[in-house]
Amino acid sequence: MECSPIDRKDRDVESVCDDEHKIKANVCADKLWFVGRRSRKYPENEPELEKHCKQTANLIACVKDYTDVCGKETHKQLANVMLFTVKQIDKNYCTKSTKKQELMSFSACGNQIRDQSNKCMDQFMVELGKSNAFETRMKVPHACCAFHELKACIMSSARKARMCSEKSMDNYEKYITSMAGNTLSLMCTDYEEDSDKCQHLPHLPKGAKYSKAPSVIDGFGRILD
Repeated sequence: MECSPIDRKDRDVESVCDDEHKIKANVCADKLWFVGRRSRKYPENEPELEKHCKQTANLIACVKDYTDVCGKETHKQLANVMLFTVKQIDKNYCTKSTKKQELMSFSACGNQIRDQSNKCMDQFMVELGKSNAFETRMKVPHACCAFHELKACIMSSARKARMCSEKSMDNYEKYITSMAGNTLSLMCTDYEEDSDKCQHLPHLPKGAKYSKAPSVIDGFGRILD
């Protein structure tokens, strides 16, 4: 599915906020995320990085065009935080030579463990979906703790991979943290990565009826409902 901004002529709410545009926005959002089956491979050289950076701007516009018109206030706020974070990170990694080298230092590592990290992401999306089915006051804590598990799962895979040096893993972990940093700061102040509170949360529900979240931005948005 092509991810491009919504046609400005197609701006009435009913037409912009239909299922087709929602699916398109979700795909764009998932392509912006640092991991997942819809995510992009990391750029390993300058030409790939240039293409990646140009694509990022279009993906941000694709998501923002939808959420600005169709999102509930809480969804819109969260989307704006997530997109602002991606935009700022993109600006750093696309324009500063030291950050470019930092990104490309872990790209081969991140791409080598793509299959494993996608499985980590699949499990995260299941946990996010279950969190949405939980009682309201426990939704955010479970979502925050699920993210910490996602990050740990990815880094565990990296430690076993041939292409992942200590330096590349350090840079990769820094990138993951920065990509989610503002969102976690907004939602997860009481359930930070180094807290033991996650160990004391009630267990999430079990069963086939609890499906995984349809997308990153939709899953996080429902947490705040």
